Amino acid sequence: MSRDVLIIDDSEGVRILLELLLRAACPDLGSCHHAESGTEALSLLASGAQVGLILTDLHMPGMSGRELIQNIRSRAQGGTIPIAVVSADQGRPTREELTELGAFAFISKPVSTDAVQSLVRKWL
Repeated sequence: MSRDVLIIDDSEGVRILLELLLRAACPDLGSCHHAESGTEALSLLASGAQVGLILTDLHMPGMSGRELIQNIRSRAQGGTIPIAVVSADQGRPTREELTELGAFAFISKPVSTDAVQSLVRKWL
């Protein structure tokens, strides 16, 4: 399994924070690919980026996290990649909907070190 990660968020600061927390939790982490939109993330995946974990924001301009998850899950290579949603929107209906779409985990914003460490232990 790849130890590379794809982080998708329209906020550069959140992407950088997530990478720092991931690297602290997993010293042998591979590459961290960053995308500021769902469209950019799909382009990275289509270009052959092999990732073992995807972290995506839910509310982004253009393609939402929901649409991104649906798109990734519809592709052969994206069917089994663990996807974690990083969002302040963590209500039960949202979690249930995203689980049905193929999300494996949820991290609330603001992001905590413990949440990222737990995610790394389980999925990387």
